[in-house]
Amino acid sequence: MNFSGVSQSNNLKQISNIFYCILLAGFIFLVLRYQIRLLDYFEWGDESETIVTAKMLASGQRLYSEVFNMHGPLVFLPGYLLEKIASFGIRGHRIVIVLLQWCALVAIYCSPIKTNKWQKLIYTTIVATFILINLPDAFGHTYIYQAIAGLILIILLAQFIIPLLAKQSIGPQKIIFYSALTSCLPFLAITYIPLTLCMIGCVLKIENSKKIALGIGIGVMLNLIFIVLIGSLTGYLVVHYYFNLKILPIFYKHGDIGNYLYTVITSAFENPTQITISSVILISSLNLIRLEKNNLWRVLIFFFGITTLLIRGAGFQGMPYIYAGLAFPTIFFKYQIPKNILVRMLAIIVCLYCIVRLLIILPNDKVHIRSHPIPVATDFSELTQKVTGPNDKIIAYTFQNYQYILANRLPASGYFFYFPWQAKYDESPILGINYDICRDIVTNKPKIMLIDKWTINEEWPWGKYATCIHQIIDADYYQVRGRHYYIRKDIYPKDIEIEPSQPK
Repeated sequence: MNFSGVSQSNNLKQISNIFYCILLAGFIFLVLRYQIRLLDYFEWGDESETIVTAKMLASGQRLYSEVFNMHGPLVFLPGYLLEKIASFGIRGHRIVIVLLQWCALVAIYCSPIKTNKWQKLIYTTIVATFILINLPDAFGHTYIYQAIAGLILIILLAQFIIPLLAKQSIGPQKIIFYSALTSCLPFLAITYIPLTLCMIGCVLKIENSKKIALGIGIGVMLNLIFIVLIGSLTGYLVVHYYFNLKILPIFYKHGDIGNYLYTVITSAFENPTQITISSVILISSLNLIRLEKNNLWRVLIFFFGITTLLIRGAGFQGMPYIYAGLAFPTIFFKYQIPKNILVRMLAIIVCLYCIVRLLIILPNDKVHIRSHPIPVATDFSELTQKVTGPNDKIIAYTFQNYQYILANRLPASGYFFYFPWQAKYDESPILGINYDICRDIVTNKPKIMLIDKWTINEEWPWGKYATCIHQIIDADYYQVRGRHYYIRKDIYPKDIEIEPSQPK
């Protein structure tokens, strides 16, 4: 017997395992280090909107009846829980995305589709690098519902949808859990309803129908309970459904089904990233069709559902489409990488590229990640902290939500930002869901307000729909010279450099 050959093989295997562990540890360290750097990268208004809403809910105000927000309730759950512990800024709330990113990476690495550990590690490294390098410019690192939906999609596709379509066995508990998670998508945004129905439809079979139905029931019930606890079910229907379906289309005229189809097609091939992701989705779907010869319609339903992620275009609205595309190649885990020198050299080059990008040692990478730091203070936030106390409320219009966070003050109105579609709804409110911005300001009497008079729609200029605000300003506030800041007359010393606001 050739014991020396067996011993040599064992030694090579041990060396390979050690090298693998070193690479895995290095990969985890580099990803975590990059995530920490991104905690301070770029302030985004939609993210601040989410955080301010979570702070208001944690203070006891009711979502949709007292706090206006058109987004689904589930996006506020992590922030609400954080704010119940302590007051956090933008960086603190981004921890939610950091944790979800790790869940998504683990979901890919632990895909039920069997393959060798090297293949999984290499692809997980590629995905992590893409998420951290490419997606921040589409706000993929921020605490917004699009990023949350995208990361949940990676988990669902890698662990649930693609394995089932690839005829991979999944345990009953996992089917129930992932069905419940799938049912959560519409509670992030109404636009994910078609995708959710398609995802459930493509994996629904007689043998798993009861488990899927149970999971959906659990998911829907938990979300409804959360709405009841922190908000209003009636308000949810009004603000999230009626408002998005009836009021917003007045201002954003998307057109008929032909326009939606045009938007989907053009968005799928809008830039190199979209072209790459669309190609990956198409090739992966064709491979699923090959595996599912008797159930072609399942893959077609699945493919259609994914394309609905582009009905609002590319950019940050289409971010979940990019996230979903990153999970599609897990289908190729079914195939072993050929063991030849060229393939191994290519794998080494790809890994080295990912490591170099994650190290942030290239000049352009250094400049880019340092180019847009989150502000730690503004003139308004500093002035606010001087003239108000911790329990005082303020206003920051039109859409400067980060000012509330930097000043550490809550809004004085449920309309903590103010756009023309809100004024349009106020003309004919329904089902008892009423917002009165000027009543809120008169009642709370904020000591300081920021009014930048941003006109977002030329047909509805700020001065046309916000007249009552300026009537209050003219009567009760002074304007800080050269600024859009307004200080209440009875609390501000006259000898400080201010001037009366001018009639509008």
